[in-house]
Amino acid sequence: MIKVEHLSFTYASKKAIYSDLNFTTVDGRLNCIIGKNGVGKSTIFDMLAGLVKPQSGTISPLLASSEIIYQMQGVPMLMTATGQNVLDIFRDLNPGAQRTDDFLTTIYQENVVNLLDEKFRDMSGGERRLLIIYAMCTLKRSLYLFDEPTSGLDPVSARKILNLLSDLATCSQVIFTSHNLFELKNMPCHVIFIANRRCIFQGNYEDLMQRYAEDDPVQAFVDALKQDQSVS
Repeated sequence: MIKVEHLSFTYASKKAIYSDLNFTTVDGRLNCIIGKNGVGKSTIFDMLAGLVKPQSGTISPLLASSEIIYQMQGVPMLMTATGQNVLDIFRDLNPGAQRTDDFLTTIYQENVVNLLDEKFRDMSGGERRLLIIYAMCTLKRSLYLFDEPTSGLDPVSARKILNLLSDLATCSQVIFTSHNLFELKNMPCHVIFIANRRCIFQGNYEDLMQRYAEDDPVQAFVDALKQDQSVS
């Protein structure tokens, strides 16, 4: 569990991102941060990873960088590298501390083994993303941060990645960001909704739908923003 209390952060341009941000993650399941573009989801990750410091407030525990994997949206990779080269690169970054969980073996056999001899340039977007995230999951860490890991992927590829992260969450703390609320349905997930420089909701997907009396997650997203603005 990670507890964020009374966090404030303002960029040098004087743009205030957070004024009193409070939320708590849960153990044993995925944690998903949602919010409009520009709300500062990546800034939260930067603070959790210790890349930037808030002006006030606390994050506890604040883990050392050696305990964190942080997947940013763009992971540069040589187009001529093979799938095996990619796995070797990530493995060399963390010698002697590899995960060997059963769920990784299943993903490897069903999806990764077919990519070992294929060039990165010849893989689809979904295959590249799954390979990179699989490689990151093999590194043994306490906290995993994934910034929009399913962005632009077809539903099948997205679900494979979310299932992988969901299994990982039973072993370590996993937090990811997303804009697609449809993919959270039927996923064991703790939702953290950020708007107007603070957290306006946290709970599971069903709680979010029930609070705003919606079956449509997009409309629930819109309604949540409207109601928050009306009481701000």
